[in-house]
Amino acid sequence: MVLKQKKIIESDKDNPIGTRVNRKAHLFGNGINRMPTSGDRYEWGNLLDRLNGEFADGEISEIREKPFPMVYDEIINHSLNNGISDEGEIKRFIRQEINQLQTNNRYNDFRNLKTEEILTTNYDYLIEKSLEENWKREPMSKNEKKYSIQRRQTSSERNIWHIHGEEGDIRSILLGFRHYIDCSSAVKKRAHKAVNDLKTKHRPKEESWVDLFFTHDIDIIGLGMDFTEYPMWWLLAFRHYKNTIDKRLSINNKIRFVIPSFSIDEKKNLTDMLRAYNVELKAVKILQYGDYNRFYKKILNNDY
Repeated sequence: MVLKQKKIIESDKDNPIGTRVNRKAHLFGNGINRMPTSGDRYEWGNLLDRLNGEFADGEISEIREKPFPMVYDEIINHSLNNGISDEGEIKRFIRQEINQLQTNNRYNDFRNLKTEEILTTNYDYLIEKSLEENWKREPMSKNEKKYSIQRRQTSSERNIWHIHGEEGDIRSILLGFRHYIDCSSAVKKRAHKAVNDLKTKHRPKEESWVDLFFTHDIDIIGLGMDFTEYPMWWLLAFRHYKNTIDKRLSINNKIRFVIPSFSIDEKKNLTDMLRAYNVELKAVKILQYGDYNRFYKKILNNDY
């Protein structure tokens, strides 16, 4: 019995299950919305400034020196302690802020992007609207209310995964420290299932964006990857760990962090950390410093 088990293990080592299926996905962060002419209305720190003034009487100090999810909770706690409002009212305020966003010229080429899977940390539906002129939001999933692990929107035959939640359901909007950690637990549960499904060659009835980190080459674009991005960092760490210790599994899809060439030096600490989790750096050559419009044009036209 022992010898038989040994043969099975050796066979697993010699023939690990490969996960790559030669498919592509893109993960877009908030960078695509941030334009000099918009006054950075959608920049996280500026949004917290407005929340601070509206719900905490401007009493929260040093907002940009603290972890953003905890600043949000600090605003929430001040609001609740002073009877100003509940968290639902604050999230409705945030949805109003999001609704004021308009597509910019960076969205003009989205239809040229050659991918069927688009992930985004943004709550808005600007990607969907840029892909399909008369796009209509699909009803919110009844199976997921607080998190967005499996639910998605579709537009122009593409899946759009709002991994931080979406404005159509304010309960799903990922903001505070509590929500980030709870979401990390949900991501952890799904990641373990995804790995087990790969090893047993079981096809899940319904996919999730977490699965894509094991089956698709993913380019991460315009995402700051702040170290409080707990669900994402945990997922990258888990993926690397499983690929290192589990000889029955070969996680050979690629995760790339894509940045313009002019930001290589200023992103060094971040890219060093990402490399530790087997995330590759892809620098897109941009001649003029700060020319993010050219950067996104190259990305969306598959010219990088």
